[in-house]
Amino acid sequence: MPLLELAIMKAPKMFQKTERSKFLKVLQELENSTCTMGRNGTDFWYFAYKQYMNDLGFGAELWDILQNNKQIHVTFLQQFGQNLESFLLANNKYFCDILFDNNKTMVAFRMFMQMKNMPIYSSQFIVKCAMQIRF
Repeated sequence: MPLLELAIMKAPKMFQKTERSKFLKVLQELENSTCTMGRNGTDFWYFAYKQYMNDLGFGAELWDILQNNKQIHVTFLQQFGQNLESFLLANNKYFCDILFDNNKTMVAFRMFMQMKNMPIYSSQFIVKCAMQIRF
């Protein structure tokens, strides 16, 4: 199955609940479109980062703090960035998916979504899906 590569040119602050929630809502709409395979077909560094943190043993409690902006201090935000940096070093697959500026602020990122119901690699279908997803 072909993959759609999505470039998010103005990255939301994924550590900030409001921006993250808006982005994830739009992502869910894209995943539920007639063109994509849903969450199982989405390859997104943020979901892999969550799994990485869980595998390190920081799972539910840390992710709850992140998801709900509970007890967030400057040190936590620094840890988010430091842990993200170590995640990217440990996961070459996602290393080039995020663009940072000189201040280590996330500027843009990319992700991939698997297409579904593909009539034998029809270029018309690919263009139709790309136009449906673009905004």
